[in-house]
Amino acid sequence: TAPDGYDATADDDVHACSDAQPTVGVTQTGSSLTVTVHQGKFAIQNVALSQNGNTVASHSGGGTWTLSAGELAGLSDGTVTATVTDEGYYTATNTATYSSSH
Repeated sequence: TAPDGYDATADDDVHACSDAQPTVGVTQTGSSLTVTVHQGKFAIQNVALSQNGNTVASHSGGGTWTLSAGELAGLSDGTVTATVTDEGYYTATNTATYSSSH
């Protein structure tokens, strides 16, 4: 949904087709997950780690975010998804297979 005051008929003077968009990667090393975020044109607003549609952890800002086994206690074995949203509302996602037995 659009924020209050949004005018769909106004010109968009913030976004351009050539804007660099954020990227996100997620990897498992041992019992931890590492989420790596690269900023595009806009600053990173939020990074969320989810499984089966449920957010299990979130983080603000870019860079590298490492989650320990203790922080991942709510995860089950299977696919996890990292989603990044920047201040321009561009998003990127990436997935990894998580195994608690590593």
